[in-house]
Amino acid sequence: MKCEKCGTNHNDEVKFCSKCGSELQNSADEQPTTESESKPETAVKEESETKPETAVKEESKSSSESKSKESPKANSKAKKDVVVEKKQISGWFWVVGVIVIVVILALGTLFISSEGANRVEMYRHLLHGDRFLEELDYEQAIMAYEEAISIAPRKPEPYIALAEVYIEMGEYDEAIRVLQEGIKETHSSRLENYYAELMDELRGFVGVVYSSDADFDDGNNRPIEGVQVVITGTDNKAVYTDLNGEYVIDHLTTGTYTLTFTADGYISYMTEITLGDERCNIDAVLEPDTYSTMQGSITIADEDTNYGNNVPLSGAQIHLKKLTGTSPYEGSTTTDANGEYVFENLMVGMYELTVEKEGYQTTRQNVAVYAGQEICYNTMLEIFPVGWEGQGTASGIVYDAVTGYGVEGLTLNIRSGINQLDGEIVNSVTTNFDGTYVTPELQSGNYTIEILDEREYAAEKYLSNVINIKVLGNMDIPNQDGVVSTTMLSGQVRIVLNWGENPQDLDSHLWCSLDSGDMGHVYYSNSYFYIDEMRIADLDLDDTDSYGPETTTIYTPDAGIYTFGVHNFSGDYEEGLMNSGATVSVYLENSAAPAYVFNVPAESGYYWEVFSYDSTSQTLTPINRVDFYYDSAGYDEGYNEPYYEEDYYNDGFDNSTYYEEEYYEEEYYEDEYYEEY
Repeated sequence: MKCEKCGTNHNDEVKFCSKCGSELQNSADEQPTTESESKPETAVKEESETKPETAVKEESKSSSESKSKESPKANSKAKKDVVVEKKQISGWFWVVGVIVIVVILALGTLFISSEGANRVEMYRHLLHGDRFLEELDYEQAIMAYEEAISIAPRKPEPYIALAEVYIEMGEYDEAIRVLQEGIKETHSSRLENYYAELMDELRGFVGVVYSSDADFDDGNNRPIEGVQVVITGTDNKAVYTDLNGEYVIDHLTTGTYTLTFTADGYISYMTEITLGDERCNIDAVLEPDTYSTMQGSITIADEDTNYGNNVPLSGAQIHLKKLTGTSPYEGSTTTDANGEYVFENLMVGMYELTVEKEGYQTTRQNVAVYAGQEICYNTMLEIFPVGWEGQGTASGIVYDAVTGYGVEGLTLNIRSGINQLDGEIVNSVTTNFDGTYVTPELQSGNYTIEILDEREYAAEKYLSNVINIKVLGNMDIPNQDGVVSTTMLSGQVRIVLNWGENPQDLDSHLWCSLDSGDMGHVYYSNSYFYIDEMRIADLDLDDTDSYGPETTTIYTPDAGIYTFGVHNFSGDYEEGLMNSGATVSVYLENSAAPAYVFNVPAESGYYWEVFSYDSTSQTLTPINRVDFYYDSAGYDEGYNEPYYEEDYYNDGFDNSTYYEEEYYEEEYYEDEYYEEY
């Protein structure tokens, strides 16, 4: 160790220089920061004792002043403490940061793990869907792909798979819908490209071609097979409709096209359409190439439901307008001296007939013209004089067509006009416990009652039907009855006959001529037709005291021809049937309303041959002819009932069993009867 004052070398253990007595300092030791620290404790003590008090005070003062000033080393130490404190704070930030990063990584790992699980589950359902698709089980395939979409709604694969199922099924509109939904959810360019390619392929026309019919319900129109559909325009093509009346014309460019629909037995139909980037659905309704003549009569309204005593109304203006189909029609005519009118060359469909004459209320009626119906005999219309204005009521009973009992709880919606099933409902009532009803006060005129079964508690529902009623001021017109029918099985036919007060007794007759050779005649004297315990047809309900209903049902329509007719059993006079106001309503299978409604023609006679029905083709052919006898050609002699024999009509009923002496003696010529007069 070397003395810093004189330079003499010493061992490391020596503390004071042997030559000059100075304190030796080891270079490895830290330099003292103050003078007092550099001296030994004894030396300091001795020094303090040897110095005068004032010197000590001054030194103390000087020492305190020097301490008050920070030396560089002291300042460095303070800064060092601050750095340590900052390092401690920074350390906490690092700890928190690490924790946050760990949490984020954990959540990310969890998300990635969940995403991976969803992807696996999605592909599992896609594989199931592919397997169902191979088995042509489209329903299960659709369910599997929809489940895949619900698991991974932002993945394009399930949408493409589901769209391909609908494409294979031919349901292109559904495929387009699925792809559009997928593009909205995923924003996938893959889906957008797939959609664009599909639309390029599908761009064109699709649709169904139907046959026009005689009602307002487009849902029951029959599709037509073999219709030629020709398009002309930017591209020219032609196709034919299939068994379901459907056609497809695709791979077209955008532009304006003319579509022409042509089929044997129908009037051609043409329309012009502008085709854009999407598939265009164009359905068509073709009018059967058959024409009918409508005949009817207008009378002045009276106070009863017997049409035989009404006075004809001549000079009334009749307007006719077609309401359905693709071929418009409007025409006008005037009633003759007998109140009769005629319209010719009418196509199938629903028409609105309007009757106007000064001094009378305007009356409107909807009339149906059916295919193959050469003559449409419209019901007799009663027109109300203006002087009969005022409020009145109508009443009647709604019967079960099979049991003949009144039906409770049915809803009756009332509209102005005849056969009006659309438009404003002016009032509603409900049938009583016995099926009776009374309308609220209504203005004089013709009304339609729509019968609906809206009962919540009913085990079996009735099909809807209508009653055409009339109302006169300051009175009630009774016996304006209606019938309802329950749902029938496939192929069954129900026939309901109604009429007015006179004649008292009209009878239903059904002739059954089966391909097997079996024959049957269902009427009041033989109310059922069975073959080997199988019920073919029944007269479910017979009525002998005016109004009806009489109901006949074909329960098991074996292959053959069924012909229905009505006979005026009362035989009162030649015009009795034509003035009866009789109607025949025909229900086919589960029709919610009559498929056909026939009104008795304004022709003299005793027998009304209404229609024939081919059960094999399920085709009803209207006949609607009144005559004095029934032509029984094609039936065995057992069908010629006495009241159909020719001499019955020609000889004034002399040879009829109906007019035997015994009948008159018992019923009309007894002494007691004449004593009253």
